[in-house]
Amino acid sequence: MPEEQDPRGSWLIAVWPGMGQVAASAGYYLMAKMGMRQMAEFSAENYFDLDYIDVKDGLILPGKRPRSRIFKCHTGDCPHDLMIFIGEAQPPVGKYRFCQQLIEFAQE
Repeated sequence: MPEEQDPRGSWLIAVWPGMGQVAASAGYYLMAKMGMRQMAEFSAENYFDLDYIDVKDGLILPGKRPRSRIFKCHTGDCPHDLMIFIGEAQPPVGKYRFCQQLIEFAQE
């Protein structure tokens, strides 16, 4: 390993739902087991259209967009900080740009 690399750099694990919800389930399990706390939430409005509306007391309300959150903790036994990104849905469009923003955020 080159000397200029910081061995304490953060690691990012990104999970979205997919076949069988395996990745999302593993992400939630790891987050809970390690006592992680939410550190950020990405705005989903540029990536998700509204799929439905809610009607409450005769008023039409916009449906909720999927959440995209980042959790973080310092693992005492590991020489790295660990971040987990958990997305409730994969963006239907703009996937590449979404991933770029996620990586840029993690690098900061």
